[in-house]
Amino acid sequence: MTTPNTPGGDNGWAAPTPGTPQPQQPQFGQQAPTDPQQPAAPQFGQQAPQYGQPAAGQSQWAPQPPAGQAPQQPQYGQQAPQYGQHAPQGQWAPQQPGQPPLGQPGYGAPQYNGAPQGMYGQNLKPGIIPLRPLSLGEIYDGAFTSLRRDPKTMLGLIAIVVAVFTFAFGIVGYLVAPWIRSTAFGREIDQFWGSLMNDPAFTASSMGLYNFTAGSLTINMFTSIGIVISTALCTGLVTVAISQAVLNKQLPATEVFERAKKRVWALLGVSLLPSALAVVAAALFGLLGWLFITFLPTGLAALLAILLYFVYLIGMIIFAFRWLLAPAVLMLEERRVIDSLRRSWRLSKGSFWRILGISLLTTIIAGFISGVISGVLDVIAQLLFPAGMDVSFGALFSSLLVQVIANTLTVAFTVAVISLLYIDIRMRREALDVELQAAANYDQR
Repeated sequence: MTTPNTPGGDNGWAAPTPGTPQPQQPQFGQQAPTDPQQPAAPQFGQQAPQYGQPAAGQSQWAPQPPAGQAPQQPQYGQQAPQYGQHAPQGQWAPQQPGQPPLGQPGYGAPQYNGAPQGMYGQNLKPGIIPLRPLSLGEIYDGAFTSLRRDPKTMLGLIAIVVAVFTFAFGIVGYLVAPWIRSTAFGREIDQFWGSLMNDPAFTASSMGLYNFTAGSLTINMFTSIGIVISTALCTGLVTVAISQAVLNKQLPATEVFERAKKRVWALLGVSLLPSALAVVAAALFGLLGWLFITFLPTGLAALLAILLYFVYLIGMIIFAFRWLLAPAVLMLEERRVIDSLRRSWRLSKGSFWRILGISLLTTIIAGFISGVISGVLDVIAQLLFPAGMDVSFGALFSSLLVQVIANTLTVAFTVAVISLLYIDIRMRREALDVELQAAANYDQR
């Protein structure tokens, strides 16, 4: 059931349902229901209240002209103002406390937290963003504001989740690494790496920050699995927190975690399914490329292989960004995995280039910030623990700690931007801002 302080839907964010029943009109001979806030129309035989006099059931206050001055009557062809409405500009009208003087901009504008809203609440901003279609600067401002207002959830809780999965899988990789190095495949990797390090073209100083031994590759593989799982769960955490911050609400970190934990498998599905489809598509395109090279002349096969590669690349870009809003849909609209992907595809229709541009710019910003921080910390870790992380637990701990810090900042900022982009697109396409304004106004009562 829809709660009065949230947008429509079971959880406040569901998409509008087609065929919503409209209120029935009164039948012939029946009396239409009256609004208790509107003055009742005079019955037959009763005299309508004159301008400046209160209607039946209303308060006795009414705008009165100054002493010794009679109220001006409307000119021929003009309509007299109704009860409760302001007089036309230039005529006498009461001034409310805190209102600008008569004739000044903002007079009579609705107030919200002491500031004028403007027409139809277009400047209403109860939380981190104004409740209207957003600009790029407002999306980024809302993302940074959410990090600043709720650091316990947006940074602290995310850091804990990322650290638990990163360290758990990293330690497992550390324990498995000796066995991998003892296998024939591991020995071949170490021999190849040793030959590169002994090559005069490569020096220890230039390659010191990169360790591609069989043991380090094993640890990185397990750590990547932990990062993928933690990123999926943190996506749900940030999305829930952003949906509350839009209306200036803040849930406890434990409640945010419980909401995201209930949908962790669905979050993993909506995150991994596109990647799995990309791997399958790569295998199919690779098979086609092999057939071209095998059965066609070399020049034609090379040309077709290049064209095939560009078709695959463009297709992956289109699908990746058309499905970018699926995690937000899954969390806020409580849909299934496949339905969330379909819904994201429909929402992004007509907004592909906007989503692509903002997402790429966000990735560059987040990558720059995390790269600077992780680069400095990596240098410090290399100075403290020069041995490889597959043979030194101190090097392993410092490397995992650097990844936790970098991934926490990247996930928090990137997912916050994508969540606000989802809200912005729904405000543009489905008038979600009207429901958000209604929820914000209800909360102020």
